[in-house]
Amino acid sequence: MNKKSCFFKIIAVSFGILVSIILIVGCEFILKFFNVNAAKFDVEYPPSYYDFHDFGVKRPSVGKHQLIARRLPSKETIWDEYYDIDQYHHRITPRIDSGEESKFLAFLGCSFTYGEGVAGDETLPYYVGRLTKKYRPYNYGFHGLGPFDVLAVTEHTNFKEQIKEDNGLFVYTYIDGHLHRVAGSMRIMSWKRTEPFYRLIDGKLVRAGSFETGRPLLTKLYRFLAKSEILQTLKINFPLRFQRKHFELTALSLKNIETNIKKVYPDSRFLVLIYPSSLYPESLITELKKLNIDYLDYSKLFNRNTHPYAISVEDQHPSPFAYSVVAKKLAEDLNLQ
Repeated sequence: MNKKSCFFKIIAVSFGILVSIILIVGCEFILKFFNVNAAKFDVEYPPSYYDFHDFGVKRPSVGKHQLIARRLPSKETIWDEYYDIDQYHHRITPRIDSGEESKFLAFLGCSFTYGEGVAGDETLPYYVGRLTKKYRPYNYGFHGLGPFDVLAVTEHTNFKEQIKEDNGLFVYTYIDGHLHRVAGSMRIMSWKRTEPFYRLIDGKLVRAGSFETGRPLLTKLYRFLAKSEILQTLKINFPLRFQRKHFELTALSLKNIETNIKKVYPDSRFLVLIYPSSLYPESLITELKKLNIDYLDYSKLFNRNTHPYAISVEDQHPSPFAYSVVAKKLAEDLNLQ
């Protein structure tokens, strides 16, 4: 290859790269200008609402908080609810004591446990508690929590101080979003980066700081890519698909949660509730079985993204009706009395 031919090839490649960059930047600008990826709704949180455990897991601050969800851009109210938070930073589950409570029923998980967008007497813990006289419900859920966060909570929480009863049942409410929170997916790094990150070392889960400190380069890359209007429009996320290791890590996190609970309550029961419309129940169940973790598969109970099971078209958190259906099924399957 002579120098002249090599020169023209370099020019051609450089020109191609330049044109590609111009097209990408142009597409990004156009999509941004027309607000193609604008949020469909927004939730207004009080400034004092969020608090953090000293081990890095977020929680609600003590007191009464008003949260409002509005459609965008109309600002029409979707829901307007007050959350009552007790001295231990947990959402209060209203209940008229039967006088027969001898066991606890503690729910672990994210906003699907916490009850985003519904009243205190419309949550999953409330509805299940209403169906039993012997079990007192406790709500240990909160926005955005996943297996790593709940694992950290069980490592640092004095349950005996917070729960009156000496024995009972822990229910972890699983949704597919928890796989993203274990994998540390691109789309969630804007708000998940400072929260607990665990590594698998010699077969054991070890806390490695946060996603931001435990894997800084990948987290920075994901945060940069997540800003791309093109990737958002094409609904591209990284990792592109869940691999076996993600299900294994999720199941192992749940097993560690169970182990921590059993240290405090050796006679208690722990189970995973697979919430309706989960897309990968078989893959998760395979790993749960390997670790002898009890589970209830409600993935086909109903389509959670449709009326009347979602709060609205924009906000697809569970509606009170959805919670009541799951609660009835759970109480029947566990023979709660």
